[in-house]
Amino acid sequence: MVLTLFCLCTLTFFLVRLAPGNPFETERHLDEVAENALNARYGFDRSLPEQYFLYMGHLLQGDLGLSTKFQDRSINDIIQEHLPVSMALGALSLFLAIIFGIGAGILSALHRGRGWDLLIMALAIIGLSLPTFVIGPGFQVLFGIKLALLPLAGYEPGLTHLILPASTLALPFAARIARLTRAGLLDILGQNYIKAGRSRGFGTGRLIFVHALKGALLPLVSYLGPAIAGVATGTVVVEKIFQIPGLGRDFIESALNRDPFLVMGTALVYGVFLVFSNFITDLLALWMNPRLREKT
Repeated sequence: MVLTLFCLCTLTFFLVRLAPGNPFETERHLDEVAENALNARYGFDRSLPEQYFLYMGHLLQGDLGLSTKFQDRSINDIIQEHLPVSMALGALSLFLAIIFGIGAGILSALHRGRGWDLLIMALAIIGLSLPTFVIGPGFQVLFGIKLALLPLAGYEPGLTHLILPASTLALPFAARIARLTRAGLLDILGQNYIKAGRSRGFGTGRLIFVHALKGALLPLVSYLGPAIAGVATGTVVVEKIFQIPGLGRDFIESALNRDPFLVMGTALVYGVFLVFSNFITDLLALWMNPRLREKT
């Protein structure tokens, strides 16, 4: 994990520094004295290796630097202000995806080959096929304009302004989770111990939720790592569509504004989050699957 984050920091630093353009380029050309003063303030007047070691030294102290676009604000302040919004959006999206995905997968498996199964799998294919930049505006038109139930865009504390963007982000992952749950549950329901339980008179609910579901969810646990990564990166597009002041929007605007420290800061935050999320899902998979523990 440490090596992964070190490589992420190093690659991001040099890619940002080697990208064409000047962070101080504006429509009004700066005079040489002002530009030299800005370069000295941010350390851009030093050699590239010196800039790298200086940045890594500050990073080890928890200092992510100053924004070149918002010159009176530090990257730490920007992330501290906007990260909770992105975390709330991502957590709600993942919760909706898991709840609706598992529920739909169970319902589909119990009605294999019948109407509910065909309907749910058809909806899952649609959810997997449509990108978020199509789903989002569609939800805005339906629920924001036609039905006038939810706000079109913007953000205020509370769930009201997060329901549409969270649903937009959750739909593709809910579809994938439903397919995985259905496949895993159908495989488990064909096992001999489930058949033995049926012969002893166990009800369907007990067979599903007590005996079958834990084994059926093993493929889902393996998918949670990529799912969390997808939710985290998906917020970049969704926040832009719904005008939510989260870290994803900062990531896009920092690239457009050539703000190197904000690019590196947001990339590092996402990297730390994804690395630790994958670590937690690996531990969860070990806990749920004794055979994996025996191999390790």
